[in-house]
Amino acid sequence: MLDNKIASKKFDYFTFANIKGRSGRMLKHFIGHVYLYHEPPQPELPLVDIPVVTQSDEASDALLIQLEPTELSASSSGRVKRYFDDPLLSLDVLRENAGIDPAAQLDVAQAIVNDLQNAHAMMSWRGFPTYEQLAYPCELLWKHFTGGRLRSGAHTARQLAFLLMRVLQVPRFSDAIALFHRDGRHIDEAIETLLDFQRQWAEFRAPNLLSAVDRIQRHVFEKYGLSAGNYEAFIGQVENLGRSPIVNALDEYGLPTQIGQIVWEGLGRPDTLDGMLDAMRQRHLYFVGLSQFENRLVQDVRISLMPRAPLGAPFV
Repeated sequence: MLDNKIASKKFDYFTFANIKGRSGRMLKHFIGHVYLYHEPPQPELPLVDIPVVTQSDEASDALLIQLEPTELSASSSGRVKRYFDDPLLSLDVLRENAGIDPAAQLDVAQAIVNDLQNAHAMMSWRGFPTYEQLAYPCELLWKHFTGGRLRSGAHTARQLAFLLMRVLQVPRFSDAIALFHRDGRHIDEAIETLLDFQRQWAEFRAPNLLSAVDRIQRHVFEKYGLSAGNYEAFIGQVENLGRSPIVNALDEYGLPTQIGQIVWEGLGRPDTLDGMLDAMRQRHLYFVGLSQFENRLVQDVRISLMPRAPLGAPFV
């Protein structure tokens, strides 16, 4: 360990112990050695505050509203009382959008009410939206949920909407890279930006925040007797990057999605993960569309899926 700081701040004993523990890993290296170029921190673990339990000032309103009124302290009750009987959004909606500031959720609901007719025209879509229809809820979530602070490849709400639409239209990785390979940007930077956008926005933030907006618009429009939208199908496609969920699940087994897509199609597009895994177990696999190295990856995954002989069984 060459330094005793993270950036300009000295790390505490808890962080030191966490770093030190990485020097030896079971099943790989049983003994590790740590070399220090500085004095270690004092062996005092910091106090761990669990805000939702202690209801300290660090506890957010989003955490506190998950508790029942009888479980709240006097100060916490005063902070969140207004959310328990707000006429605009029900407590169930606020709670279902877990982790999102309830005040920001009410701001989104109020913005919809203030622009009700136009908002209904732009937000009551089902299935897959047009670009303008997607841009409207993206503007709401960008302004009220992120404060414009979350970047990760998207710098404005309308750019976020554009990229989410385009990610579904370019299933090939090379085509997706082209979305970010512009303005003289180096290809390595384009790849990093694409991967960051996919991981941060497409697979996580956008589905989470769009789902929150979806629940809010449903509640508001139904309250005013208007037909509500349903974003579930679109969100499902975004978080899977336009691929089958089965292809994404194969990544957990060690098969990159670009290879998994070819394997899935080559095995007849099984409609369940169990069916896909069974198809991979049944026979030796070789795919013309993959390189020798990629086919080796497929074989390694296939071998890992095969049933293992019980301990003590004769070797065959």
